[in-house]
Amino acid sequence: MTDSAVSAPEEAAESGTAPARSPESTRPAASRRFLIALAVIAAGAFALRAYVILVVRPSEKLRCETAPAVIPCGDSWFYYWSARDLAVGKGYIDPQYQRVYVQHPVARQSAYHPPMYTTILGAADVLGVKSLTGNRLVTALIGSGAVVAIGLLARRLGGERAGIIAAVIAALYPQLWANDEMLLSESLFALAVALALLFAYRFYDRPGRWNAALLGGAIGVAALTRSEAALLFVILAVPLAFVRRDR
Repeated sequence: MTDSAVSAPEEAAESGTAPARSPESTRPAASRRFLIALAVIAAGAFALRAYVILVVRPSEKLRCETAPAVIPCGDSWFYYWSARDLAVGKGYIDPQYQRVYVQHPVARQSAYHPPMYTTILGAADVLGVKSLTGNRLVTALIGSGAVVAIGLLARRLGGERAGIIAAVIAALYPQLWANDEMLLSESLFALAVALALLFAYRFYDRPGRWNAALLGGAIGVAALTRSEAALLFVILAVPLAFVRRDR
């Protein structure tokens, strides 16, 4: 081969102008073995959560409800009853005004909690999942989705072994699965934040409208689950768009 036959990439490398390649661009697609392992871990994560809900703490009554009276008992009470009200067309109302404060029988619209988790539980109610146990199992499915998202995020950062280890830890970590059993929005929040970080890396690797939409959608879901996640637009989305504006 003559000197004139040197390829363009070689010339670029010799001249020091070769573009930097991100880890994602050099890492192959997820292997079939990794995907199967991640699916097994997710199934195990749901099985653990279902065991806690159905066997360890089976109940169709929220912990601070006392017969015959029903008293408000925190976020889980609010989410359960607000979802029931939403499913029958009452909108996003404060459930305690019709169930606790008899002097205020009229429905009162409320923004006490962001609406996303209530909306999902309300949709499940419309589809026939009306019981407290059913709502907890729906939340367990969401929590298992968070395990998958965490595994994919860790794979992007450290490879497939890291992804498997992170998914196992997420599946077993009590501070994650306890939220499913307690009917709290943190399960959905964990899923949305993990997806936001995963899509942020996708956008960094391959800037484009589709990846930007995925990132914005994930941050939007997170913000509609817990309002503090709106900060992700400021500390994540805006700087990332500025850094990758040339592409």
